[in-house]
Amino acid sequence: MENRRKFTILTELCLILFIATGCFPSVEKSDISDSKNSITEMNFNENSSNESIDIPSHITDSDIEKLDINADIILPENFDKKSEISVAAAKYRSWNKDTVISELFNEHHIENITQGENRGPDDLFFIYTLDDNSQIIFNTGTVFYRTEMSIEYQYDYYFDYYKNYIYEDTLDKIFGETDINGIDKNDALKKASEVVSILNINDVVSTPKIYCMDADTINKLQNEENATDKYGRDLKQMNIEQEAYLIVYPVVYHNIPSLKISANSQNELISRSSVYFIYGRNGIISFDVSGIFDINNVLEEKKLYSPLKTIENVKQFFNGIIMDSTLDISLVKLTYIIRNDFKNINDLKIEPVWFIYGQYEDSSSNLSDKKEEVSKGEYITLISAVTGENIPIGSIGG
Repeated sequence: MENRRKFTILTELCLILFIATGCFPSVEKSDISDSKNSITEMNFNENSSNESIDIPSHITDSDIEKLDINADIILPENFDKKSEISVAAAKYRSWNKDTVISELFNEHHIENITQGENRGPDDLFFIYTLDDNSQIIFNTGTVFYRTEMSIEYQYDYYFDYYKNYIYEDTLDKIFGETDINGIDKNDALKKASEVVSILNINDVVSTPKIYCMDADTINKLQNEENATDKYGRDLKQMNIEQEAYLIVYPVVYHNIPSLKISANSQNELISRSSVYFIYGRNGIISFDVSGIFDINNVLEEKKLYSPLKTIENVKQFFNGIIMDSTLDISLVKLTYIIRNDFKNINDLKIEPVWFIYGQYEDSSSNLSDKKEEVSKGEYITLISAVTGENIPIGSIGG
């Protein structure tokens, strides 16, 4: 997939300071206005009022030179702006492995069991290989199933990437929701629902969406992206026998969906939650249930921190910074992340955040042909929707 780009010298240094150190100015009041909205001297940290915060669906602002804000503000469907939201302590969910295997794969028997450590003795994995060479893998907060077909054709390459979840309609544009001849969509949804029930995760997922991974679409994507596996080998072209439905369940915390980003910072790991199924002509090809947790206790609870104030903070940060190209901020979205430090990987903090996303043009010279190349770089910021804290992020994956 495409590489992340950076601003040129001065802007790059400023953003590194911003992202890596959390150097973020304090703003006492918002003064953001356009033809539709005017927010002046409102203290969004006051939590005593039962009234909901006035949040527009869109905001435009060009007060700061080369900072163009033309952003949709996205709240979860049916989100109650009067309610309080919370940061919570949590632990990863675990499952009875024997029970899950017997209920999901009672027609198969186990050929082999492998176990080991990921990041230490408290982070173990167990791999059960079945008689058809499929495998079910249990890890911290995770149950993952894969067949030989899923490994051979690597379905997840085409959708399981954070950029496909930034905007709500991206997967619709990639795959659509048409039917695949010879595979019953209702059967696919029913089988996925059965697994969700067996794993007892109905409490953390919302209504699934289903997409069509037909051979023509997949092969076109493969050709456009020069898709390769981790060894640099071209992915295999599909035919109708490998066509499948993709079923994606949003994972939610108090109706707030997971941000589909995994990232490292200096002292902690930011993780995501994910539930999806690939269903083909012979049943489930693979599924991934990951980042599932149980809440221990609430650490902090407040009214929603205003997205307008987060935008004002971003404006304050960039005010006075000389940028080589215009930064276009296009999205402010309410999601949640999983936070844990590297020393205590099973002690989680679940935190609602404002995900702020933008792009800028990054010009660089190609030394081989002495031509200037222009590409799109990314700007990503996370602000706690409970406390207003800037959450530093480093390298992004997943």
